Amino acid sequence: MLYHTKTVQQTLKDLDSTENGLAITEAAERLQVHGKNIITIKGEPLWRKLIEPFANVFMLVLFLAAALSIGHGDYFDASIIGVIMFASGMIYYIQRFSTERILRALQKHTVQAVQTLRDGRVIEVDSSELVTGDIILLGEGEKVPADARLLLANSLRTDESQLTGESEPINKQTEKLGEDKEVYERTNMLFQGSFIVSGHATAVVTATGNNTEFGQLAALTEHRSTDSPVQIKIDKLITQIISVTGGIAVIVFALSLWRGMELTESLRFVMAYQSVPYPKVFR
Repeated sequence: MLYHTKTVQQTLKDLDSTENGLAITEAAERLQVHGKNIITIKGEPLWRKLIEPFANVFMLVLFLAAALSIGHGDYFDASIIGVIMFASGMIYYIQRFSTERILRALQKHTVQAVQTLRDGRVIEVDSSELVTGDIILLGEGEKVPADARLLLANSLRTDESQLTGESEPINKQTEKLGEDKEVYERTNMLFQGSFIVSGHATAVVTATGNNTEFGQLAALTEHRSTDSPVQIKIDKLITQIISVTGGIAVIVFALSLWRGMELTESLRFVMAYQSVPYPKVFR
């Protein structure tokens, strides 16, 4: 929902809330339905993490090259190929560890008491207990606990560098904006993970947990594509080379049988033909 395109009253109506906040019973029901305001990221099975760096066309080619080298007694070439495969895998594991450390930091919940209007009274609740429709009061130096549409803004400026990369504090206001605004241009919104640099704000919570902009960013990181455009092109080229080489090998095998070679000799002949290019690469 693009709440930055709506007026204050439209936003409150859509969220079934009021300027006096939610009833305590209503907040409890919404928390039960939508869950806590915590970013959660599903981890991958260990076996998938272990095989992922080797599950690509390039590694398959290296593995076949190593197998052919061993089959022909070229142990030195096979060992070099093995070292290359090991180094490639280690680089992947190091990058993966770094990424997962960032994801764990995103998941980490810091206890934060937030002033919230419920039943028309200001009470303090843990940030994990916030739900959509809650009215929150924030001041200078506080961390924004959830995505929210501003209702009131008094000389308000926020630091959103963790989310948008924008190094300068952003001036905030309450007027509705057009649909074409990027996240960093939505000056009537507050986003989870940002900080109040100056001023005070009253806002209604529009998204919590994984539904926040910060939570969606974490999800994108979790489901990242491990293949760059260059890697995709390389894999495509290698696949084409393998297809052509394999087709030639089948023809060579058929011709050798047609000329009267025994089956085992034909297989050795084809393997020898296939292994010719690889040792030259590593010498």
